[in-house]
Amino acid sequence: RYPEERIMGRYRDLMVEGRPFERRDEITVSRFVAGEMGWGVGTEVPLQGRTFKIVGIFESSLAWENGGLLLHAGVVAEWLGRSDNYTAVFVYAAEEEREGVRTAIKEAFPELKVVLPGEMTRAFQDQLRIIDDFIFLITLIALVVGVLGVSNTMMMSVSERTREIGVQIGRASCRE
Repeated sequence: RYPEERIMGRYRDLMVEGRPFERRDEITVSRFVAGEMGWGVGTEVPLQGRTFKIVGIFESSLAWENGGLLLHAGVVAEWLGRSDNYTAVFVYAAEEEREGVRTAIKEAFPELKVVLPGEMTRAFQDQLRIIDDFIFLITLIALVVGVLGVSNTMMMSVSERTREIGVQIGRASCRE
């Protein structure tokens, strides 16, 4: 993460001690990690050959967040040997400005794909529709297999007892 990111405001609300990180040599850890490692605010932690100072401890209601820590995204990019780049960037703009912002981004960065919220929602709905169709298909196959199984059982039961039923009908007609 970057300290100025909008989502970091969420972590400010989750702080139980200290503050969110602001510099490249600072980290913020979850209460669980701090407890397991015996760390506290002010502890210096070596990671990947660098030393980071813990400046805050947070606690989240999300289990996957409670097992982690927050540090500067530029540091992670350096560790991975990548430039400081993103796979997704969210740009918030008023609805009437979206097309203009889209055009400006496309002109400035032709290698990027710009997707408006409505397009993203439609793509997500298309994926959900495919999943629903797949579930319907599996359900249909299970239904056909069930019907065939029950039909086969009934058919075999009748065909095995046909002779026996014939003998019983013959006996009943002889008694009359």
